Amino acid sequence: ATAYAVTVNTNAFCADVTIAGPAVGNVTFATGTTPLINCYGSWTNAATGVVFSITGSLVLLATTTGKIITTNGVSLGALNVVPNSASGGWTLGGALTFTGTLSHQAGSFNTGNYNVTCANFSGSNTVVRSLTLGSSTITLNNAAPWTYTTTTNLTFNAGTSTINCSNTSPTFAGGGLTYYNVSFTSTATGNTTITGANTFNNLTQSSTTSAIRLVVFSANQTVTGTLTLGAANTAVLRVIVRTDAVGTQRTLTVATIATLADVDFQDIVAAGASGTWSGTRLGNCTNNSNITFGAGKTVYWNLA
Repeated sequence: ATAYAVTVNTNAFCADVTIAGPAVGNVTFATGTTPLINCYGSWTNAATGVVFSITGSLVLLATTTGKIITTNGVSLGALNVVPNSASGGWTLGGALTFTGTLSHQAGSFNTGNYNVTCANFSGSNTVVRSLTLGSSTITLNNAAPWTYTTTTNLTFNAGTSTINCSNTSPTFAGGGLTYYNVSFTSTATGNTTITGANTFNNLTQSSTTSAIRLVVFSANQTVTGTLTLGAANTAVLRVIVRTDAVGTQRTLTVATIATLADVDFQDIVAAGASGTWSGTRLGNCTNNSNITFGAGKTVYWNLA
């Protein structure tokens, strides 16, 4: 009838979970330690009257598919969500929000076209697993927002999803997969690093507004839609696009290149239907191909 707390001090085991709020106030879940909540079925909590102030992990261990995870927009707090059964399958029944990691260890995980907000996605192993993103928007804020370095036995379907990475210096470990839209939204000082020879529909780096930003590629990339390297850079606040190994060229095969202004390139080969790239105040930091740069000019600094 009134507000109360549930404290989870040790590892817990359950089949299906249903949590409703009290008539007045909230049920607040807290932890004395960092337990594992091992759930072998579906999970549903009410949209109101439920508060998670809890660390540890929600480990999804169903041995069959068809399980539904519905949080009704309530944040799971600092919990990590861990699908971890090769024969299990989970689909979201609503938007999923938490501040921990979605650690996709095994089984099939489907976002059900709902949005997901968390620190990061990871799933680098060789266990059979599948990930379906549908039309979801995935919002990530960790310095390692996406880590699928090892993709053995992974079935990945990006659908028409959007992955937004907001950390100042994110490393996107794509594992050579095919993505739909991926955006790096930080406009502060920092580096955007992309590893793996990936394919994107649209790949976007937001314009820098307070400092110079680097976009670093450790492998060739393919963009079947539009590559945007800052739509509103300025002459003194630029985006620098380069390789991770000086002297080693990376090829960017791009269908459409968005308007380029105040972008510097080093060790970059432009390829694809976008043709030879050109723009305003492009900087040639050497060893580039198929990019047109303005002619150099002599300028003088008057010490007086």
